[in-house]
Amino acid sequence: MGIIRCEKGLHFYDNVKYDKCPYCEQRKQQIQKNTYIMQEQKTVAVQAEKLSELEEYICRQEKEKIEANDYGRTIGYYSPVRGNDYVTGWLVCVKGPEKGRDYRLHHGFNRLGRSMDMDVIFSEDRSISRDTHCSVVYDGKSNHFYIVPGKGTLTYVNQELLEKQRVLRSGDRLYIGDSIFEFIAYCREGHTWEEEE
Repeated sequence: MGIIRCEKGLHFYDNVKYDKCPYCEQRKQQIQKNTYIMQEQKTVAVQAEKLSELEEYICRQEKEKIEANDYGRTIGYYSPVRGNDYVTGWLVCVKGPEKGRDYRLHHGFNRLGRSMDMDVIFSEDRSISRDTHCSVVYDGKSNHFYIVPGKGTLTYVNQELLEKQRVLRSGDRLYIGDSIFEFIAYCREGHTWEEEE
């Protein structure tokens, strides 16, 4: 029986049982496995013309997973489109990291934040909350806009602290994080989208 030190000088092992240090080999295999997994999860840029092919491929993959795993079950599918998707107004960044950009507002709740799950995404201003900093709501029945504060966030409307829901009028300025946004209403008194018949 010969106990020797491995080539790296980190471990001792029995050279009668093993040709190479089993500890170093195990670590080497783990690194190779992790490297392979990381390569499989790599984010890759896709050219615009190939995007539809990629979307179709992903849809086929998802459909195959559903068919393979959920045969005979009822599967709920939720469309990202809610009601009509007509623009009802805009927020225009007049000061801050995204100065000059405009953001469309639609019927119902428009949740504002940095997360990709939000309806209006302010990705550049790190002082804006990730999830629902505040919400702008368009009520089609009353033809009014409202601003609703988020939980634990500070939002100012025309330099006044937003403590509860209030009516939002065209020209109002929203102070959110380190940015200032001007609200512009498309739907207003005497100007709405006609109901489809």
